[in-house]
Amino acid sequence: MTNILIYLSQFDPIILAIFLLLLVMSCLTWSRALHLFWSLLCIKRQQSHAKQLWHKQETLAAFRQAHVSQSPKLFKRFGLYYHIAKVGNLAKQQYLDAPSEQLPLPDFLASQLTLYSKRALPKHGLNLLATTAACAPFIGLLGTVWGIHLSLNVIGEQTMATLTALAPAIAEALIITGVGIAVAIPAVLFYNFFAKQYEQLQTDLNYFAQQWHNYLLTGHSPAHLSGS
Repeated sequence: MTNILIYLSQFDPIILAIFLLLLVMSCLTWSRALHLFWSLLCIKRQQSHAKQLWHKQETLAAFRQAHVSQSPKLFKRFGLYYHIAKVGNLAKQQYLDAPSEQLPLPDFLASQLTLYSKRALPKHGLNLLATTAACAPFIGLLGTVWGIHLSLNVIGEQTMATLTALAPAIAEALIITGVGIAVAIPAVLFYNFFAKQYEQLQTDLNYFAQQWHNYLLTGHSPAHLSGS
């Protein structure tokens, strides 16, 4: 560790600043990835519970009352799906209290449920991953350009520029380039993985919102309609 600090202290200040910036971006990328992974696991558990909702009449009845008396136990177990039910219940109650002449109840419910289901997933961390994946290589390239600039300065200042004189600046440039790529690759992999997973979850949330929409209008659950 001490040797690394000594080596870094010999870097040009600009290259050192770029290196520290890339290090911060890497730390943010990994911390955000861990946060997204934990959120993904929690939502996956909620998803598995929600698939059994239509076969449990007592729980289904509690969902119908989510806008009146929220259950912390159900919220912990069903999470986003419980919130979708609550939004649908509130939308229906709001419409019944003050009917709209321009929008029928089915359309009003659909608009409210769709709006919430599209915003429900915690996808804000994906922007950081995408930004890191796109910017890190170019930030590393900036360090490369600066390292070459330092090398050219050495050549200009010395009549006989030797490899020993040029090597430090070239080495710093190559190191920063490698660091930029090393920061970008995990960010790209994380982004692709989480984007795919959250796309699938979004589809499932939209489907549940549609099911709840139909349930609020007809009073019949998908399990009842399928005869199970």
